Amino acid sequence: MAQTKVKSGLLEGVATTVTPASGAATCDFSAADIFNITITEATTLTFTNPQLAAVKDIVVTGEFAVTLPASVREVTGNTVDAAGVTLIQVLCVDATTPVYYASIGTAAA
Repeated sequence: MAQTKVKSGLLEGVATTVTPASGAATCDFSAADIFNITITEATTLTFTNPQLAAVKDIVVTGEFAVTLPASVREVTGNTVDAAGVTLIQVLCVDATTPVYYASIGTAAA
């Protein structure tokens, strides 16, 4: 039987605001669970410090294209360039390589 490690604050999520610069934004997966990003131009995302089995939420506001890292495999959803707020939910399935799966959805403005 596998053992589960319990950490203090495990059930408490942390949100942060990421400010893009020159069309790029970095989400440090060890720093937060929810990343709020307002984009004013096409933006390329980078993920750092992957954590196996971690699910992270990226909330994007803005009507510009977002390019996900090559390590992300989109399983459902649409591109991020629609009016409204877009949620990208990312699951890390391999923290060594890394490999992520993403689901993308946009709520109307």
